[in-house]
Formats: sequence, structure tokens, C-alpha cells
Amino acid sequence: MTPLDHPEDALPDDFEDGLLSRCEASIYLESIGVRRKSTTLAKLYCTAADGPPCVHDGRRVLYPKRLLHLWGMGQLSVLRRRSRKTRAQTAAAAEGASA
Repeated sequence: MTPLDHPEDALPDDFEDGLLSRCEASIYLESIGVRRKSTTLAKLYCTAADGPPCVHDGRRVLYPKRLLHLWGMGQLSVLRRRSRKTRAQTAAAAEGASA
């Protein structure tokens, strides 16, 4: 399943592709509902392989906006009506564990 299998993941009509700096990437991600600081993006790049794809201009890291959007939408879950367990079931399980 690709990130755009869900209609809510589609690119906006006014979408313009380009390269974004880490700071700009962080701001763009927040605009689509994914809160990641630029320092978190840097850490994901350095320590994990699950960060957004990027390119380099010398030492400067740039994020292709279209790929950043796809990565960001992949961070969000699909729309749900409820979690797997209801709050009542979670509360009952907690009471049972404390007894």
C-alpha cells in the first residue's frame, strides 16, 4: 500500500514541487499535520533509515517537497473511528491489573 492509496493523502491542487531546507521542511510537515522539528529531521537522517528522503548541495541537506509530502502522510494513520480497544475496555483492564 502506498501513501496515496487514501484520498485524504492526495497532493493539494495548488502544490508546487521544489527543494526545501530542513527548517522549511519542518514548517511544511507541520502544515500537513506532522510535527517534526528540524533537529528531529537531522537526527532521523543521522541515526535512522526511516527519515524523509533528501539530497545534498555540498553540506546542505535539501528535501524534495513531493517526497517529503509522501513521507509525512506515511507518518499519519488512516482515518479511524476508534482505537482498537474502547476506553471502557482499557479502564476495565487497568482495574483488573491493579486488583
